[in-house]
Amino acid sequence: MPLLLDVGSVSCGCTDHTLEALHKAIADPPGTDDLWEPHHDPYVRDHIEAVIGRVHARLASVAEALYDPHAFLNPLEKSISRPWAGVDAATIEAIERELAALSPESYSLDDWLALVDLVLQRYLPEEVIASEADYLAIRGVYAGRVKAHLDPHGPSPEVASLAVSITPQSHDEALESGTLDGRTKAVVDFARARAGELIVDLTETTRRQVKRCIIEHAERKRFGEPVSSWDLQSTLREKFGELDRDWRRIALTEIGRNANEGFLSTLKHGSRVRRIEAYSSACPFCKRIHGMEFDVVDPAKPNKDGWKEVWLGKTNVGRSASPRKRVGDELVDRSPSKLWWPAAGVQ
Repeated sequence: MPLLLDVGSVSCGCTDHTLEALHKAIADPPGTDDLWEPHHDPYVRDHIEAVIGRVHARLASVAEALYDPHAFLNPLEKSISRPWAGVDAATIEAIERELAALSPESYSLDDWLALVDLVLQRYLPEEVIASEADYLAIRGVYAGRVKAHLDPHGPSPEVASLAVSITPQSHDEALESGTLDGRTKAVVDFARARAGELIVDLTETTRRQVKRCIIEHAERKRFGEPVSSWDLQSTLREKFGELDRDWRRIALTEIGRNANEGFLSTLKHGSRVRRIEAYSSACPFCKRIHGMEFDVVDPAKPNKDGWKEVWLGKTNVGRSASPRKRVGDELVDRSPSKLWWPAAGVQ
């Protein structure tokens, strides 16, 4: 039975947003979640789990600090690395001392919000974000390069894992290795920049969502609802579970893209590649492009054919999953130049 939606009273922009969301949702079959399965590609499998584990450990430390502020505020050694957003180190230390002298049960709303900032500054400061971005990006790109140089029929998982494990882990190591040609350096630079922004986004999402949980809890308590610290902990645990899931999806997507672009950066223009879909639960679009072959071309080539050619930086950013859009009071077909095509990385 068809589903009919009346969009007559909403704007063109809202209609297009709804159509895009519906087409993406339809492309994601219910009850099929490959998110928690080990990745199919031995070249990136261990790296993905390492990246996820490193950031998960930091999110877990943030969570534990909020569950037990007294333990966080009274360690043997302080690890605040630098001030944040115009707040100097002396002020940060004063806030720490003030909170350490209080019982968490007596914290005001402002105390709790300050605690969130202190915790994130300790476990996700700028230098950690930079190092995690390097680790995510560089080893992902090199995994693709290793794949291009090893047996095209695929080595054993042990050989693939060993080969990737000895690749550079930081930008300095990559530069010192002498293995960065011009194209690969560009791929690495953009991968590092994207990863850094994604981790910054994760940090700010954590800050925003945790503070929202605390504000809502404090409001309910202030107006007499029978809420306890256990209720807040339960809400925070659910929230950190969502953040972990978000981070896993980010890592899978970004490392997959980096590995594919690292692979392409190693191939000569004119090489021919085939797209293989690894998941039985793939969406109709990914099943459609399974087995398709593409010529590797220079990104600067004019009039590229997105259904026959692939190039570094080819994505679906700015393109649409919905074959139709709204113009005035009508739904009209999108031009092929605005629809999804096979990207260089994950779809």
